[in-house]
Amino acid sequence: MTITIENGSIVLTPIKKNPTNIHELFKDWKDDGKRDHELDWGKSEDNELQW
Repeated sequence: MTITIENGSIVLTPIKKNPTNIHELFKDWKDDGKRDHELDWGKSEDNELQW
């Protein structure tokens, strides 16, 4: 956290690095993407295709 004074006010700013690529964005993602069954997304609506 950085602490600065601006216009007579104390400003606390958290130090947080934003991800710069997709690998950094999902580095803590726990899901491996494997499924042992098909997911049910419900019935098709409007112009969605039936599978």
